[in-house]
Amino acid sequence: MHVIYYGEPLPCSWSDLGRTGEKADLNRTQLLRKLNGLTCLSPTDFIKDLRLKKAADMIRQNADTITQIGYAVGFSDQSYFSKCFKKQFGVTPKEYSTEQVR
Repeated sequence: MHVIYYGEPLPCSWSDLGRTGEKADLNRTQLLRKLNGLTCLSPTDFIKDLRLKKAADMIRQNADTITQIGYAVGFSDQSYFSKCFKKQFGVTPKEYSTEQVR
């Protein structure tokens, strides 16, 4: 499942996802089951996945520096951002940026 938020703020926490669930008339347990059933991810991993996909999109668009993109999508630690990005995409953000130029 590919979920990218264009024009919408990325959820920052489980409580943000909870508010989204409330809008869809789902309580916390129902939302957790639906989310896990659709994505096989925990809420924390789902949010991280959204952030990393948005970061990759911003890097492809050359929207800003990699550091600023990391901050913009909600990572306050750039080392952790790079580690998570590499785990998801197989390359560091800088390598990803270089690949997109080719």
